[in-house]
Amino acid sequence: MLDRYQWANEDYDLSWTVAAVEGRTEAEVIRAYGGDPEHPIGSMTFADTVTLVPEEELGEWFVIQTMTTGRHVVALENNGWLGTRPELAERVTADGGTFFSVQWSPVASRIVQAEDSKLLADFEPLFAGEDTGELVPQWAREAVFAADGLRAAMLQAMEEQAGLTFDRTWLEAPLRTYRVSEGTAKNGGPF
Repeated sequence: MLDRYQWANEDYDLSWTVAAVEGRTEAEVIRAYGGDPEHPIGSMTFADTVTLVPEEELGEWFVIQTMTTGRHVVALENNGWLGTRPELAERVTADGGTFFSVQWSPVASRIVQAEDSKLLADFEPLFAGEDTGELVPQWAREAVFAADGLRAAMLQAMEEQAGLTFDRTWLEAPLRTYRVSEGTAKNGGPF
């Protein structure tokens, strides 16, 4: 499986969060992230979204893209990290559902997992085998998250834990795109 995701280890400019959500519609996921599903800013490719939040506004604004594939809603964030917030994972899985996200950038990486409003994982994968006080489930303690293959291993974990096989071509497809403020994202919206 790791060969399928080797591209992730080689794409040094990719800084993102991707989440796989089950048990929710796209509209519900967008609301949970703090967006308005009725008002996308358009459809664009992942690369096109990088200019929507200038560097000085990172953390004040986020760009979310969504699509549905099989039983999953996929949420993508170019240079964003909303999908690493435990409160979002718990909120989007309220009254059923699952959430699994991976995030990496030049300075950090994170995996977050929740089911039925309960946080199951929230950790930095490079330190999954150490006692850091983070929420590291048993499956992660047994996984191999080495620095030289970290990104592929994270996508493999998403496939194994959430059942989503990430397809790189999704990054090239025009997807519904939403711009969300930090204030709106903090509380999300009702389903």
